[in-house]
Order: sequence, then C-alpha cells, then structure tokens
Amino acid sequence: MKIKAAIENGFASRRIRHGVCFASLCIVVIATIDVTAREIVTGMSKHVYEGISAVQLLIDEENYPAALTSLNTLGDGRLNGYERSHVLSLTGYIYFQQNLLEQAIAQYREALTQTGLPDSQIRNLLNTVSQVCLVAGDYVEAEKFAQQMFDPALIIPPPSQSYIILAQSYIGQERFMDALEPLQTAIGQHREAGHIPRENWLAILSSVYYSLEKYEEMRDVLYELVSQYPREQYLINLAAIHGQLGETDRQLAVVESLLDDHRLSQHHHLLNLVNLLLAHGRPYKAATVLSEKLDSGEIKHEERVLELLSQALYQAGEERQAITPLEIAARENEDGHLYLRAARLYLDTYDYTGAEQAARLAIAMGTPRDPGGGDLILGMALTRQERFKEARRAFQQAEKHERNAKWARQWLKFVSNEQRRVVALGT
Repeated sequence: MKIKAAIENGFASRRIRHGVCFASLCIVVIATIDVTAREIVTGMSKHVYEGISAVQLLIDEENYPAALTSLNTLGDGRLNGYERSHVLSLTGYIYFQQNLLEQAIAQYREALTQTGLPDSQIRNLLNTVSQVCLVAGDYVEAEKFAQQMFDPALIIPPPSQSYIILAQSYIGQERFMDALEPLQTAIGQHREAGHIPRENWLAILSSVYYSLEKYEEMRDVLYELVSQYPREQYLINLAAIHGQLGETDRQLAVVESLLDDHRLSQHHHLLNLVNLLLAHGRPYKAATVLSEKLDSGEIKHEERVLELLSQALYQAGEERQAITPLEIAARENEDGHLYLRAARLYLDTYDYTGAEQAARLAIAMGTPRDPGGGDLILGMALTRQERFKEARRAFQQAEKHERNAKWARQWLKFVSNEQRRVVALGT
C-alpha cells in the first residue's frame, strides 16, 4: 500500500485544503477591549453604540439588507475613526455572510485605514481580513495581512492562531518549507501553555511534512494525532506512512487494529487490508475478511474484488473454492477471460468436465487477452478425458494463434502418443 495511493484514496490529499473556522470572523463590536495602558481608545458615542446594537439584532435574524441599510445610514453621520472602523467591520462581516468576499475584503481594508484604533482592534482586523483572503483563494494578500500581525509596533503579541493563518497563506502558495516554522511555533506555544495542540493544526503540519516528503516527521505527528484524536483517517494515514517507510509489520498492525475495533469500514480501506494480508503471506485471513465484508455489503461485488477473493482462496490452498468467485464475475463480463481462468483452476483440481465447460464458455465469449487460450485449455480437458479427436481439433484451433501455437504443437504430439498408447493397450 503505497502512501500516494493510500492518501489520495483517502489513507490525505497531496493538495492541502484549508478549512478555516469563521466563527472567529464575527466581529464583536460591543465588548470591553482588553488593552494595556499604552493603548489609546477614542471611545464610542451612545448614538453609534445603540445603532450598532440594533444592527447586530438584524444580523442575528439574518436580515442582511436591513442591516446594511442601517449601517449605511449610521456611516453617513459624523464618526470618529474608531466608530467608523466598527461600522466598516460589521459591513464586511455582512458581506462575508453572503459570500460576497471581494466586498467584504474591501470593507476590512478600509477599516484598517481609520485613525485612532487600538492595537487589539488592528490585530483583530488583520486576523479577520487575512482569513477572508484565504477563503477567497488570494493567498498572497492573505500573507501580506498576516505578516502585519507580527509588526513590532503593535504592543500586544500575536496569538498562536496568527502563526497558523500565516502558515496557511504559505501553503496556498505551495511554499511548504516556509509554512513549517509558523506551524511549529503555534504548536510549540500551545504546548508551553499546557494545552494539547489543536487537531487541525497537527493535521496541517502532517500534510506539510507529506508535501515535503518528510515521512518520518509526518509519522511522528500522526502518532500524536491518533493518540489525541483517534480518527480512522489518521490511523489509515499512519498505516500508509509505515508502508512508505518499509515498516510493513507496523502498517499491518495498525490496519488490523482498526478492523478489530470495527472502525475500518470504507470499501477501499478494507481492500487495502486484504492486499496487505496477502503481501504478508496470510491468504486465509485475507479470504476470510473479504468473504465476510462481501456478505455484509461493506465491500462491493466488483470484478476486481471477486478476482482478489479467488486469488486469496487459491493461495490459501482452497483451489476448488477459488473457482466460484471467478465464475460469478465471469457472468457479467464482456469477454471470456474469467471463464478461461476458471477453466485453468478446474484443470488444477482434476475436474476435467468443469474445465471443458468453462473453456467452451470462454471460447464462445472470446478471449482477446489470450487468443487461442480457450482452445488450448479445452484441448487439455478433452485429452484428459481421452476424447482425442475432439482434443486434436481444439489444439489445431489454438495453433492458429501465435501466442499459443508452440504449446498447441506440443500437445498435438502428446495426443498422437496417447492415441498410440491406447491402441497398443487395446490390442
């Protein structure tokens, strides 16, 4: 199970998608701002305060047209920079809620140009507009605003979330190496504060390591993810990484633990487990798992799945049972290649009548992948039944196809010898 296939099927995608939680975008404008003594806050008049409070009620009711009308009316009055910034921020939020991202960004930009804003408000605005830029897919602008959150002129230090936003802007530009430092800083700060790193932060770091092909580092992050947030996908990714690093025993152990805990349910994940079991020389367990999951409907009845079941049963020494899934799949196939495989298995189990019947079905449907193969197997089955004239005709048909001509000629000689032997014994 290679990591690329595993992750792209869904063991993570190479292209990192940036889910940003926008509950934080709801700018709380009526709140006591925690500022230091160095921050100078102009303040807000009673008229503006009451107007913004009324607008917030309209927003809660999702009456955005009325909210915008009220804000426009409020903005037409004489406002100081602090008040105007709040009006613009709230307008931006309304646009964002309506998915009008360009208009939202424009409002936040203008809010940042107002004078008399405390550092905390500036940083909140930068945090918000950078996240809206991420949603809009403008990662260069997101980086520009995120970088401003680290301006030393702002007296309040940036929170850990600011580093995550900066990292996401780098990831959007596929600058994965640049994204490492801010991600590690945010996670490190969280740990130093005695907190468990957030799930999405660790998931992003894991994906960055994957993009940089730093699989050992990714493995370590995944171990932390599965210990703190034991989701199936993280365990699947961990199994894939073990496989990529050649740690196939650990890979199998992880996937089997998922199966034992009834947390392995997706079709492709179950098939990956079956293939792993086969690769580790455990065909009986592979066949058992596959049979059970086919019966339960967790694995779909598809040609490749039935072929895999046949392969597992054959490797487990259950040659006769291995025929059934091939014949089931063959009934819905466009050509006779599966009947041809079934005919070979019948020969292996000395069931020459079964081999004859399967070979005739293969010939009737055609075997473009192995022209003449059906005639060759049919001839073998007929020879073993001492029906030499029919066998000779089958081998002569097979001889017409270059792929099987050599074997057909050898069997024709064998048939001639067998005919002479039978005649000699009869006299």
